[in-house]
Amino acid sequence: VTTILEAIRDANDRDSILELLVVGTRTVARKVAVLAVRRDALVGWTCSPELGDRAALRATRVSPEMSDLFMGVLAADAARLIRIPKDAAHAPLLSAMNAAPSAEVALVSVRVEGKAVALVLADELGDTLVATRRMEELARVAGEAFGRLLRERRKS
Repeated sequence: VTTILEAIRDANDRDSILELLVVGTRTVARKVAVLAVRRDALVGWTCSPELGDRAALRATRVSPEMSDLFMGVLAADAARLIRIPKDAAHAPLLSAMNAAPSAEVALVSVRVEGKAVALVLADELGDTLVATRRMEELARVAGEAFGRLLRERRKS
């Protein structure tokens, strides 16, 4: 995973960082998705093929206000294990997945300057402690890389 962390640190664009985030998270989970945080919704961005079809995920929008689970994760610095309810608030995400999670999933937010910019979802985890720690490290490094890109953009 050290190679992946270095690649994230050296990445020069958002999409590369997000793809590397998926690759890094796949070292501890079989199914991975990344959702971008927008003002009014979490929007599907990218995923592993085992989780679902990328085009279907990209069409997914979940209102964080309707999901206390997602709001809690977006406000936290640490990864959390949750069960995604099969309700109206989470239906768009569940419908984009090849199969609904049968157990808890791990979620962690990627933060830039204290603000959540992405949400990483991991399903079919191995050791949950190892998985959540790895996800936290990947999210922290991705947030730093996004921060660097933002500072560079502000300078130009």
